[in-house]
Amino acid sequence: MIDGLENSNDGLIATCISSIRNFVNAIRPSRYSTVGTVGGELLEAELKLNESWGDFEALSQHGWSILREQISRTEGIYLWYYAVRMAEMAVRKNDEHFIRFGMLALIVDDTFTEDRDLYTALALLLDAAKRIEAHAISLFKKTAKLGSMKRCEAIERFIDERGGEASMGHVLTGLGYAAFGSGETFCYRSTV
Repeated sequence: MIDGLENSNDGLIATCISSIRNFVNAIRPSRYSTVGTVGGELLEAELKLNESWGDFEALSQHGWSILREQISRTEGIYLWYYAVRMAEMAVRKNDEHFIRFGMLALIVDDTFTEDRDLYTALALLLDAAKRIEAHAISLFKKTAKLGSMKRCEAIERFIDERGGEASMGHVLTGLGYAAFGSGETFCYRSTV
């Protein structure tokens, strides 16, 4: 039993933690990147995680708190990679659900992601949202409310600073990223 689980949300929290752990366990660092496609066991785990985000959104603030306590450093790092990949998938599939998935991954971990990495992932997600003409500001703010106070403030600060910009190109360049390709070949790559 996970510490802190004691009510009817126990199963929901356990399901959320299990979804993250199944995803992380399917990752082989040499196979999972933001460039290209993934397949097999990893793709299946990624799809299951995508499907489970509705469970995460149903959690109470207390449930989110318990969930965050269970996330390891490794899981937090892979959730960051997942968030970046979701930015690419949003553009490839022209679907704002992937933006939401990436945002949810970023709020699960509020301990291990460095500020610069968080800023980078947010910039990529915002760039993707702008490319597909999603309602990025409302999407970011709605999702941020599910996070810890620390993460919510960081996301709101980012939106206040960058949300009104027409393009994120110069921000991505400054962070060492660039967008390449279009449609199914679209990807973000590090330029450093």
